[in-house]
Amino acid sequence: MKLLIRPPIILDQRTNEVPEDFRDVMDYFNRGISTKKDHYYFMPRRTPITPEEIIKLWLPSSQTNLLFVAVDEETPINRRARVVGSLAVLYAPSSNQYEWKQLRKQGDLALTVDSDYNYLTVAEPLLRRALQELADRNSKARSITSIEFTEDISLMERLAPTAKQRRFSGHKPYQAIGLSGEALEWIIP
Repeated sequence: MKLLIRPPIILDQRTNEVPEDFRDVMDYFNRGISTKKDHYYFMPRRTPITPEEIIKLWLPSSQTNLLFVAVDEETPINRRARVVGSLAVLYAPSSNQYEWKQLRKQGDLALTVDSDYNYLTVAEPLLRRALQELADRNSKARSITSIEFTEDISLMERLAPTAKQRRFSGHKPYQAIGLSGEALEWIIP
């Protein structure tokens, strides 16, 4: 697999069409939450992404949020390269329909990977790119993950070893999906 990490391509924000990059994210995300396969088991969001959400919330905030996608460039002949992962640092925390968005803070990090791909193989280059951009901008971000999601924890510990880490209990989004509610928070410098 050959991954290209780049900002999403958004040709014209004034149209009522969903850009292909965001359509790919919507497709793999909705498939993932419906199956709860692999890392989607740990995903607190259970509502599907809709074209309306992308048009009304994602596109207007795309200049505010820090966005990257992972594109699998090794796709079969006659098919375009498609997005298989995405990362957003949400400077506009209400820029999606996440059912727990009221708990989000400015700078929260959201990372998703197509469940047909190995989570760490796609998530690691996405997070590396975002961390470099955050350092270049001298900006901060926050990441929260369930203590049960060991792959995410190892990724954060490896790539953001200087981030301030805190363990806490009672994280309602994780409790609502049947996890312990124990979580780790990283404040990424």
